[in-house]
Amino acid sequence: ISSNVIFFVYSPSIILIASLIPIYKAVSDAINIIDGEYTKNITLEEIAKRVGVSSQYLSKIFKDETNQTFVEYLTALRINRAKDIIQTSDQPIKQVGIMVGYKDPNYFSRIFRSVVGISPSDFRDSVKYKIDK
Repeated sequence: ISSNVIFFVYSPSIILIASLIPIYKAVSDAINIIDGEYTKNITLEEIAKRVGVSSQYLSKIFKDETNQTFVEYLTALRINRAKDIIQTSDQPIKQVGIMVGYKDPNYFSRIFRSVVGISPSDFRDSVKYKIDK
């Protein structure tokens, strides 16, 4: 475990209040891997092995540090990227799902709807409506 320390600094015009923020290297490494490989079929077990900890331990410290589970983090990343692609391209929805790591277009649409509240197609339509307006 390493810590980032922000020092107390006092001057007549500046007072910075500090805190100790524990940063788990395994979590930082895991996030870097996820961010770089979210389009692949990655698992908590694979990531844990790559960062040198057990999957149970990574699961716990990941949640402690990010306030999200591994799956929540991966899902949010994928869906946010999918929203970006839908807003900026005419890629078919099926292709968007594949581009962000979902091999099954029905599963992608189901997850997208559960996170965003509307289907990917409806999301695209709402974006086009806002642009055309």
